[in-house]
Amino acid sequence: TDGEFEGVSVTPEGSEDAVYFVVKRTIGTNNTVRRMVERLHSRRFTDIKDAFFVDCGVTHDIPVNITSISAAKHPVVSAANHGLSENDLVDISDVKGMTEVNDTRYRAAAVTAGTFRLVGSVLETAQGIAAITTATPPVVTITAHGYSDGDVIFISGVGEMTEVNNLFFLVNNKAADTFELQDMAGVDIVGAGYTAYTSGSGAEKTTSVDASTFTAYAANTGKLREAVTMIRGLNHLEGESVAILSDGSVEPAKTVSGGSITLDTPGSRIHVGLPYTADIKTLNINDADGQLTGRKLSVSKLHLNLIDTPYFKAGPNESGLTEYKPTEDNSTSPSPLITDKVEYTIKPGWNNNGQVLIRQSDPVPITVASIDLDFEASDF
Repeated sequence: TDGEFEGVSVTPEGSEDAVYFVVKRTIGTNNTVRRMVERLHSRRFTDIKDAFFVDCGVTHDIPVNITSISAAKHPVVSAANHGLSENDLVDISDVKGMTEVNDTRYRAAAVTAGTFRLVGSVLETAQGIAAITTATPPVVTITAHGYSDGDVIFISGVGEMTEVNNLFFLVNNKAADTFELQDMAGVDIVGAGYTAYTSGSGAEKTTSVDASTFTAYAANTGKLREAVTMIRGLNHLEGESVAILSDGSVEPAKTVSGGSITLDTPGSRIHVGLPYTADIKTLNINDADGQLTGRKLSVSKLHLNLIDTPYFKAGPNESGLTEYKPTEDNSTSPSPLITDKVEYTIKPGWNNNGQVLIRQSDPVPITVASIDLDFEASDF
């Protein structure tokens, strides 16, 4: 990326030698000159979510240790100082025993200072509320709601009766147009003393999480991370277009404004920084015996030995690049890291040297340990 490297220092940090640079950069539309102290990120990772391949970047990753998860419907997660609020999105990983909860996104319900319950992450379209009584339990009126007893709903936007706002409830004793409210433990809500309902807004259904049949949780294992859309702390890149890797998937580029960006999709492990392009250009095909002199060459297939590489582009030149990706595109899942020998048939292109261009322009890794080529020669 653009910048003048004015100084370098190497210092031992743990099992690696950390390399620091002083870099002079011209930032943003105002061409502000800034000097940054930047450190080369470790290249040791086993999960693409931890791959840091941007310049002058920052990482948002705030894991919180989990101490217990109950084997119950709407399981209770215990984690001191989790910092979550009702309806926050949360990712769980590294749990042992109850591995069924790993690598899944949930919403936090029935939140207390040190606990919360897990419910599904996707909220259905809100249904308009017509009335809520101040009885025990409160009776909610929604015409032809279609809910069943035990369904989990999230209520928000209610006028005056704010006691029910921004909370999850269980549906109970449902009728065609009404149902009663219970808390997430299945206890009737005490509506006596609530402010009278006046207007708005809606209830959104989500799925239940039933951990009663899951494997037993191994105590004090696992981490939780809140999934967010706003990333702050980017004042040093004000006005710059930045590359983003969120939970191992590439997000569309964003321009930093007010020291922050807003992601299209929430993430919990996010790397943001200046983009760069990594190119590998092969040498001319060796013509030791002179049989290729004056002939046109076209490489048809690459044989690559890859290390921790999710995908790449390759071709005879910049205009002929095509993407190698071993799995179908799935925006909800990161591409797996490949450490293996792969074959890739590229777009043909005739030239005098048989060179091939391999490119990685996304903020993900590429390591090519060896390259072999299949090629043709012609006298035309």
